[in-house]
Parts: sequence; C-alpha cells; structure tokens
Amino acid sequence: MKKNLALTSTLFFGFLFLFSSTSWSSDAATPKVIYGDDNRLEYYQEPDPILRQMSESTAIMILKSSLKAVAGGYTLNINETLLSEGVCPDEPFATQPSPGFCSAFLVADNVLVTAGHCISEMTLNDRAFVFGFRLNSPTQVVTFFSQDDVYYPYRVIQRSTGDSDWAVVRLDRPVAGRSPLPFRTSGNVPDNQSLCVLGYPRGIPLKISAGAAIRSNSHPDFFVANLDTYSGNSGSAVVNLETYEVEGVLVRGETDFIKDNQQDCLRSKRCTDSGCAGEDCTRATEWAAVVLNNTGPTQTPTVSPTATPTDPNQPTPTQTPSPTPTTNGISTPTPTPTLNDDHGNTFLTASHIPVNVVIPGAIQYPGDLDFFSFDAIQGELYNLETTPGSLDDTFLELYGTDGTTLLASDDDEGYGLASEIGWIASASGVFYAKVRAFKPSQVGSYSFRISGPCPFPCEDGYLPSDLNKDGLIDAKDLLLFMNEYGLSYPTPTPSR
Repeated sequence: MKKNLALTSTLFFGFLFLFSSTSWSSDAATPKVIYGDDNRLEYYQEPDPILRQMSESTAIMILKSSLKAVAGGYTLNINETLLSEGVCPDEPFATQPSPGFCSAFLVADNVLVTAGHCISEMTLNDRAFVFGFRLNSPTQVVTFFSQDDVYYPYRVIQRSTGDSDWAVVRLDRPVAGRSPLPFRTSGNVPDNQSLCVLGYPRGIPLKISAGAAIRSNSHPDFFVANLDTYSGNSGSAVVNLETYEVEGVLVRGETDFIKDNQQDCLRSKRCTDSGCAGEDCTRATEWAAVVLNNTGPTQTPTVSPTATPTDPNQPTPTQTPSPTPTTNGISTPTPTPTLNDDHGNTFLTASHIPVNVVIPGAIQYPGDLDFFSFDAIQGELYNLETTPGSLDDTFLELYGTDGTTLLASDDDEGYGLASEIGWIASASGVFYAKVRAFKPSQVGSYSFRISGPCPFPCEDGYLPSDLNKDGLIDAKDLLLFMNEYGLSYPTPTPSR
C-alpha cells in the first residue's frame, strides 16, 4: 500500500516543472513527420466543403500572454515563425507565424477535446483557445479575432495520458457560430479507411491534410496512421473521409525535423507511406462516453457546396449548418439514464455522506461518475480512499466547496489499483469527492470511505501537522512523527 504523503497543501510543489519560453514547447515531446507526399493544404486550398466546414470547429491552443486586446477583439502578440526556430528558409510554411503548441476541436457547445499531455488543471489558467487562425488566400493570414473566436478553459472534465492520451475540456462559455464535430462512439475505424487530420502543425495556421491510411489497428486505445503532422498537431481531429466523423485525436509520432548540416538549418523528416513508426491517434471511443455523459450526442454537419472563405481581417462569420441525424451506419447510443443512479453525476446531485463510514458505490455504465459531499473542519486531516469490488481500477478527485475547484486527484495510491488522497482541510465547510473508473469503458462496484478528522497521534502513520515547522507537510514530518512515537510504516496485504 502506497500512501499519498504529499498532501494537498504541497501537491503542486512535487510536480512543478519548467516551461521553455518557446510557445510550442508543451508539445515538444510528441513530434510528428511527413509521409510520402506532403498533403498539407491551407483552408482556402481545400476542395472539400465539408472538411472546410469541420475545420471551422477546430482551435489552436496558445498561451494567454500571446493575445493582445484591441478594439473589438484580439490580435496575436507574438513574432515567432518556423524560420526563427531554425527551419530552413525553403521549407513549406517557414515564414508563417507560429504562436501555438497544440490543437483542439469542438464536441459540444462549450466542450473541446484535445490531447491529455497538452493541458491539465495546473496549466489551465495559462491557456486560451482561438478559432479561425488560418489562411484565406496565399497572402492573407487571419490576424484579427473577435470575442466570439477566443475562449478560455474553465475546467478539465477528465483527461488521460499514456497510451490513451486525451482530455475533455469545458470552456468558459458556449462557442458562437460553430458546430460540434460528430465522433465515433463504438467499434473501431475500418482497417482500410482513408483519413484526414485537421490541426495546427508546429503552431502555424490551420492545415488540412488528407491522403492518409491506417497502418496499425490492433491496440485497444489507439490506432496508427501515416498522417502528415508535426508537434502542434497534438489534439488534432482525425477524420473519417467517408463518414466525416472524428475517429481519434492525434497524440504522438516521429521526429519533426532533421539537421541539414550543409545549410545549418532544420528540414522536415520524410518517410515513405509505409516507413517509420507512424502517428498514434487515441481512439474517439476512449473519450466519447465522457463527452456524452457531460453533454449529449452530436450530429453530422451539412454544408452548402458553395461555401467560400471570408475576409481575413474581420471577425469570421460562420453559418451554423442545419443538423441532420448521423446516417453513416455507426450507432450513436444515448447515454444510460441516471434516474436510478446510486450517486449523482454532478456536485449538485452529490450524495452527502458521513465520515468514517464505508459507502458502497458502483460505476453502472461507461462514463458514469459518482459525486459525494462531506463536512470537513479547517486544519483537520482527512483520508479519502476507494476499495475495489468488481471495479478494480478507480480514479478519485477532491473538489473545493464550490464543487468545481480541483484540490487533488489520484489514480492508484491505495491498495492495488484503488485510489487514495490524504488532505488537510483549508477551511470548514462542505467539500466534494468524485469517483470514476480509470478508463471510461470500465464498470463495476467499489466502496468509498472518508476517514477523519485524524486525532494526534494519527492512526496508520498519517501526518498530523507540520512537525519540523518548514511550511510543508511531507515525508520529513512523517519520519519525525514515527521516531517520536516509535512507529513503523504499515505494509498491509493488498485486498486483491
């Protein structure tokens, strides 16, 4: 059994890391590459009106500091280009501005999907999402953005990193004039399916890149395709060219550039269509249940074949297409009704529970959430933990008195794959906890208990206070506590 010794008052210190001043550094660990011909097209070059329409619902992720407020909207307060980053002058798009570091796309009126490594609760307040960053002609880059083009993340509804890399993000308000993209909710993309990616390679204006094929379709969490992408494309929508549904989100791939020693600059790495490792795309079915559970099903967009680009120097008006039901043979199940759910799906419907009592719970359908509320006393120590039942892998989150401010989260600090959080209440009041399955597709039973307030000395080796008076509650305090009371750290046998 592992203990969460870094309590909420010090959680952030244990995970601080440095960001480069380069705007695309957040995606630098997941580079991409060109396969065969370079199929990247500008918005104005794309002949498919549906793809142009879908691209209207994609956004570039930038730092808030890259926005400059002007009369009626914003401009980009940044001068970086691929050329200034060391790319060879004759590389495609070398002189285009590159303010971004990830991509995203709209799946509900105020909900985006992106890559999990692109955003977290820790970076939430530094980010902004901008729609409409594109070229409308060979020389016209959209540089002015209206209030309806710029949005800020309000909270990360749920995210995952690793093989299954994705994040579902709620925005500060509904997006105006743009339609959510439809997405696959069950099954796998066909092995022979043609694909297209919509996103912002290396943080430059929107590129639409088709002509891609599936390379590997065997992993349960992601598929591999030969998409022409770069860092900055992380979070891009990968679209099925037959159904026009999102099949996945682009998350990682090959190295972007190789050094041209003769010219002393960087050139795009190129691979044959069947060469190199390919680009990994987290399946839409990994996050679909989370979106549906927090919003509702989306519908396939329809557009006029005569749709044309608009003036790049003015706010970009878009027409909201008339919705039509998805008729592509891929079923869109309605979320399971929650009328008989054991615990509410939001903090407003949370089950209020006493401390020191074991509460039974169940994730009853894919994407189900269980919210709990409890009373806490300022300065007192509490321990929140799940115990596995038929659901053996839980994820636990602790929220403040407003029900939305995330204070702490944990995957598997408890027995086996169970979750556990140690926490000192910063104020007296009602706080909230959320239990979910680690993967949205998992269901099953579990039990939940909140122990506390913890008396001094605490049972089971939990920390009572900042014993060494250094302003932190950490392992040093644990050692002092154990030495003072002659305790040894317990190592109970896992329950499964």
